Amino acid sequence: MAPRRILVDDNVDATESLGTLLKLEGHVVKRAQSGPDALAIVESFTPDVALIDITTPGMDGLELAQLLRLRAQCSQTKLVALTGYADVASRRQCDKRVFDCHLVKPLSLDDLADVLRH
Repeated sequence: MAPRRILVDDNVDATESLGTLLKLEGHVVKRAQSGPDALAIVESFTPDVALIDITTPGMDGLELAQLLRLRAQCSQTKLVALTGYADVASRRQCDKRVFDCHLVKPLSLDDLADVLRH
């Protein structure tokens, strides 16, 4: 798989472990622990893929995704919703008009690889 530019937005532990794994796979990774952090990062880093936790405190993942969609530099960014909940209500919260796909935590490495390939 070709290296991708990836933004990971989640809590500190999750961004550290997922970011490290993705870097080991050859990807360029930027980590954010909040929506405002992620928005600041995309001012100088255009991600191919953004992995966004839905239930972050303060600005939630849906709001962050909507704001990323408004930025020209993120017009081609694949937005991936991450959630610890697999139920239908949680999937509805991952609005398909905003997110390109939805992954349930803990992440399956095969599912993540599929998302990064397409």
